[in-house]
Amino acid sequence: MTTPTAETSDPMLDGKPHVDAHRALRWSATRAAKEFHVDFKTLSKRLTAAAISPGADLKYSTLEIARALYLDGGDIDAERLRKIRLEADILQLRKDEAENRLLDADKVLQVWSQAVLNIRGVVLALPLPEAQRFAALDAIVEIPKGEYVAKPDRTPPELSGKAADDDQSVTESIRGTPAL
Repeated sequence: MTTPTAETSDPMLDGKPHVDAHRALRWSATRAAKEFHVDFKTLSKRLTAAAISPGADLKYSTLEIARALYLDGGDIDAERLRKIRLEADILQLRKDEAENRLLDADKVLQVWSQAVLNIRGVVLALPLPEAQRFAALDAIVEIPKGEYVAKPDRTPPELSGKAADDDQSVTESIRGTPAL
């Protein structure tokens, strides 16, 4: 506790708090790190990330230290909004699950893989010339797991920088031989 600097040592004058009783505590970064039980480097990084600079006395207020350490930059409203959005997302997921609108990605991958294998077997058994069978197999492409969990890139290969034959390894895995 700080010692009052007024004419009297009583922090209360006439039933009102003494001026010094309202003065904010000021901390050097070293002292604050010790008092808040954090590494000095951690505190320094968080103060910098929160864009909090020391005052003219080269010290920080307790509020500034607390914002840097506990509020990820000091924006409590942003944190509240983030929490509200996350809670809404969780509620939406629960609703989608209750309505059977969610699919198990591993199960979908398993079903599609089996379907592709079945189609491959049918195509290979067709009484067609080998070139036509391989052309049919080339048209069957394994759907990557990422297609189920992320939005597919609809950019044409010529604009994305990807070669059109980037799916060659997928074709190879379907028919078991290198692409022609």
